[in-house]
Amino acid sequence: MKRSIGVGVAVVAAVIALLFMINRNDYLPPSPDGNVPILEPDHLTLYSIEPQELRGKPGSMAPADAEVFHLCPVLGKTQIADADDRRAIMRTLQAAARPDDEFRMMCFEPHHAIRIEHAGRTIDYVICFHCQRIHMYDGPSSRSIATSADPQSLFDRYLTAAHVPLAPRE
Repeated sequence: MKRSIGVGVAVVAAVIALLFMINRNDYLPPSPDGNVPILEPDHLTLYSIEPQELRGKPGSMAPADAEVFHLCPVLGKTQIADADDRRAIMRTLQAAARPDDEFRMMCFEPHHAIRIEHAGRTIDYVICFHCQRIHMYDGPSSRSIATSADPQSLFDRYLTAAHVPLAPRE
């Protein structure tokens, strides 16, 4: 009897773990056919941005006439031309997405953003690794996604390699 209960608990735990892994796809937008997240976009632009609160204030790195991306001044951007690099960026972003939890800083002072284009569809991600939050804009709709800070170093490497300045972090 005890053995069958132990096996039952193990099976339930395995099913829950499997469902969690499968549902990770729910945190990123589905492809145009509605099935899986867009992990291989046709185009990907990686941005270095400054939080909108710094716009026009002392300490801002952005010039007064800087391009603005979802209210945030753009310090620079780079097109990711290589399909393997685009795939690596999107897979890293997907792997970092996680279920929302209740305890979270709510600063939302983003320093990174991504724009992907796939089959005529444009999706923007504005990312704050400090509070571990992504604001995703898909056409007229938007939503917030929890993330880890894991992708930050990869994104910084691509931006630095392209000679894009990074916003100072506190």
